[in-house]
Amino acid sequence: MENVPQSLELALPGQPGWWRKKWWWLALVVALVTLFVNGPSWRLAFLSDDYDWITRAEQNIKSGDVFQPLRTKIGGNFYRPLPAISFTIDSTIGHRNVIIFHIHQLLLLFALAMSIGWLLWLLFQRWSLAAITALLFAAYPSHHEVVTWLAGRPDLLAALWMVVSSAALIKYLTTNRGWWLTAVSISTALALLSKESALVIPAIHLGIIGWYKIQHRETAFSRLIIAWLPSVILLMGLLVVRGFILTDAIGGYRLGGQNIGIHIPLRSWLAPFTSFGVLVNLPYWSSVAKDPLSTLLTHHFRGLLIVGGLLFASLLPVTGLIRRETRWIFAPLIFALAWLIITFIPTLGLASAIGSNLEGSRLFFTPSVGYCLLWASLLAVIISRQKIAGLTLSVLLVFSFGLLSIFNLQPWHRASQTVNNISRALAQNRDTLLPVELTDVVVNGLPGKTYGAYEFWGPHIVEAVVQAAAQRELGVFVGGSGRFANSPFCRSTNPAPQIGVLRWKGSTKTWGRETVLENKIASSRTNVQVLPTAYWQSSDMATTSFGAYVTSDQSALQTILPNIDGAAVRGLVVNLTDIQDASVFGSRRATIDWAVDGVYDPSRHLSYTIPAGHSSYTIPLCEYMNWSLADRITSIKLRPLQAGSFKLISANFSATREP
Repeated sequence: MENVPQSLELALPGQPGWWRKKWWWLALVVALVTLFVNGPSWRLAFLSDDYDWITRAEQNIKSGDVFQPLRTKIGGNFYRPLPAISFTIDSTIGHRNVIIFHIHQLLLLFALAMSIGWLLWLLFQRWSLAAITALLFAAYPSHHEVVTWLAGRPDLLAALWMVVSSAALIKYLTTNRGWWLTAVSISTALALLSKESALVIPAIHLGIIGWYKIQHRETAFSRLIIAWLPSVILLMGLLVVRGFILTDAIGGYRLGGQNIGIHIPLRSWLAPFTSFGVLVNLPYWSSVAKDPLSTLLTHHFRGLLIVGGLLFASLLPVTGLIRRETRWIFAPLIFALAWLIITFIPTLGLASAIGSNLEGSRLFFTPSVGYCLLWASLLAVIISRQKIAGLTLSVLLVFSFGLLSIFNLQPWHRASQTVNNISRALAQNRDTLLPVELTDVVVNGLPGKTYGAYEFWGPHIVEAVVQAAAQRELGVFVGGSGRFANSPFCRSTNPAPQIGVLRWKGSTKTWGRETVLENKIASSRTNVQVLPTAYWQSSDMATTSFGAYVTSDQSALQTILPNIDGAAVRGLVVNLTDIQDASVFGSRRATIDWAVDGVYDPSRHLSYTIPAGHSSYTIPLCEYMNWSLADRITSIKLRPLQAGSFKLISANFSATREP
């Protein structure tokens, strides 16, 4: 075997000796840590977006088209066919047996932790570094949004195949065997089909190739280019495919009503470093401990992140104090920094969503490989100088991570219990709450999130739970400012839809029907109104010398209404001219606030993204449940543009949701 270090030969599959035994022991310990930390989650209920994945999987099974996700987008503007196919496999095996799904999740975590150990061994040939990093990753406290929450599987799959492709790349470089290049291509393709975060694979591979060239200067550039080509070609091919399937090649979230551009605030640029210190669910800790320190930390979470960032930054200067024989630590530290920065790039625009309750922690799931490597690097140095002390500290850190992880799992347990209790109460009162004459149901009062754990967050789970309780298909809508294109309040069919309004009363833990509101809705829908031309007055909105309105904080246009019900009005047609957008992210949004009996409330608010290039638009009021359920509306505040200036031609109510 040419140009392969002896230490690397010992690590190859099938080689005899003590290294092979060590890998078996590591696999056993990683499996035990994975079960110890995440095993209690195996019976948790399906939560939030889980139902979106499962419903799609069941539809694919019913149609007999398992590979349908390869041709269509998933929820919004995403292309993630591999997770969709994996959910289809789980549904085929276990139907809606949640245990099957969670076992799959734990197996992926185990495989990822072992792959991380394999990658680091190939890079640095240091057993302690590889083993400690793998164990820390298996026990990492901030992974529940990816591991416990089934909808986090795209992150698991993307990270797994990113690591495997990187390890296979090193194997190709060191052995020059073509089948390792094939492994690179396959694993890269699987990563790219998992989630948008894998789009940085060519950058990761380029860094590894550059590192290898520094270590082996005699390697021909042609061979290095061949090693890099699979990731580049596959990425370009995938972007072409995504361009046909999605509205654009990248896909993902569209924030602030912008069709183009990326908005990254300053604190998001620091997120790759500050997230190093996000290890405990502070609000939940504060609720349990009820001590001044936990309350202080919860209220000063951003400050805590800065402290974590400073701790992170101090790791590099510390290496200057290391003896000559342990200067090897610079290599893993540089790799850790490069890995976490590169893999954080796809999520920088969303990093402001990371909260003290670990909400948004999936954004730094893949970068956390770098965090674990930083810890492991320092511990490996201690082991090389004081073996007993280093091993003891390593065990204590893994154990501490495990305990923190079990603690952070508790909100997810509570969320699961809440979902089960609410579902059971609804099913037990099906005949009263969901009579057969109802065609549509609006549900209010369900908890969305508790300490960062998703409960009824999003319409997917609400629809699934209500339809399961009703034992039939019916339209299900969530009360609030969310927008529903298929809203029953927009339909003018005959016979008219029969709309029921349910409310979960958290204080008494019971369901109830709002029959008075239902009757009022039925009456309003049969008397849809076209109001007379509205007269709008400025509410703290300045004007230019040319008569254009200039937006500012809290400014709006206001009109008085004749005590109307929301269900009686379906649209608001806005005509503007001389629009000058400010260079502010999210400026092309219209917002409406309304007063009931003269009182404004934050819950009486909706937001509408203005189509690009349009100066006239219609806000489909009937698609918003909080508007449609409102009664006795006495005044409205309209903000036609969030930032910039404009002239208002008209803003009138309509009997339809279209102009």
